[in-house]
Amino acid sequence: MNTAVLDIGKTNVKFAVFDPAGDLKFERQIANITLPGPPYRHVDVEKIWTFLGASLHEACGSLEVDTLVPTTHGATGAVIDDHGLVLPIMDYEFAGVQDISRRYGELRDGFEKSFSPDMPVGLNWARQLAWQKWYHSVAFAKATAILAYPQYWAWRLTGGRANDICSLGCHTDLWLPLENKPSSLANALGVSKLLAPVSPPWQAMGFIRPSVAAEFGLNSKIKVLCGIHDSNASLLPYLSAGETPLTVLSTGTWVVAMAIGHSLSNLRQDLDMLANIDAVGRPTACARFMGGREFSVIAGDCEAEVTIKNIEELIHAEVFAFPSFSPNGGPYATQTGEILGHCANENRSSLATLYSALMCNNILDNLGVVSGDIIIEGSFARNLPLAGLVAQLRPHQKISVAVDQAGTARGAAMLSHWPNTRQAPKLNLIAPIGIGQLSQYAARWLALIPKL
Repeated sequence: MNTAVLDIGKTNVKFAVFDPAGDLKFERQIANITLPGPPYRHVDVEKIWTFLGASLHEACGSLEVDTLVPTTHGATGAVIDDHGLVLPIMDYEFAGVQDISRRYGELRDGFEKSFSPDMPVGLNWARQLAWQKWYHSVAFAKATAILAYPQYWAWRLTGGRANDICSLGCHTDLWLPLENKPSSLANALGVSKLLAPVSPPWQAMGFIRPSVAAEFGLNSKIKVLCGIHDSNASLLPYLSAGETPLTVLSTGTWVVAMAIGHSLSNLRQDLDMLANIDAVGRPTACARFMGGREFSVIAGDCEAEVTIKNIEELIHAEVFAFPSFSPNGGPYATQTGEILGHCANENRSSLATLYSALMCNNILDNLGVVSGDIIIEGSFARNLPLAGLVAQLRPHQKISVAVDQAGTARGAAMLSHWPNTRQAPKLNLIAPIGIGQLSQYAARWLALIPKL
């Protein structure tokens, strides 16, 4: 039998079906576009619901699907009653939540307990909940449960209520990873009592409700699992391999370096470092920047091929892209990105590649990742010059790219057989790109950042 995955990223929503061997059998995709309000910028859940129903109906026309797994980006969740949402699901980029920062900040646990940095906009999920409670108190008072985003979809499909530990432990301010319990902030806000119980991501929440099956035109019974935060879904194939230390660079809208088996001692909240919690409940040292978003800003409309020659020309001409091209994350989020020197439009993709490699190297250094292999998966894995630059910048570590372009969804699909699954990811070893003066260029880039 086959496993379907609803994979909701910040940029795109995907639906995929995998067979028991992990081979992709069906895939559909739409853009993830949020709505401006009222009452605030929020997720268009009905568009996603319609897409899910149509995709599942189409897939079941030719494939036998017996399990569905939701996986979503973090910093997002639902406040529900027994009938549905009491408030729209907030887009974490809604800047209005910053109005409460001073009052909210007084309630936050120390970083040494939560390992959740103080992030901009709504990237701390608890800040969204506080804003909703304080600004929409009448609606919020109707709530009977609070669900992380993957579990909203599991609940809507089955009626089962749960939270996965990965989503709760993903820079939410709601959870204390080392103590494995809600934070004092969650208690002070009065939301800890509303948090649905924690369940393993592979826990079955039930079968799709008969009314939903009728709405989607489904004939077979499909079991829905609890679901998982997307970066942790990407991590699952490497957890099953059991090799540590190992660092996975999960790349998409966000680039998240997840250092399996490394210490939490190097984590600094001012550099957008944090501890995520993996699928089996272990804190994992992480660092991140909004890499896919920043790449798009720098590259603009350039569609020219990235070449070694163009990268060498940029280095020799001392053309630099300095962070940050997104104010919503990364070690330099408080700085405004700029390009120093002339970069022709046809070279902007190469400049974006060079910048992204430098930033990947930077966050790995911040984590103290000096041993163990590094695997790049996701969108940056398709950019082989970028991977080659990282390999040259880190000559004492083995750099590989994941061949799989559906890593998040395939990882989520592994939950249908977890923990009795071993699907070793297919990797290509990357050789250093072999560009002269790269190390000197990188050192100068890093030295100039504080002086901007």
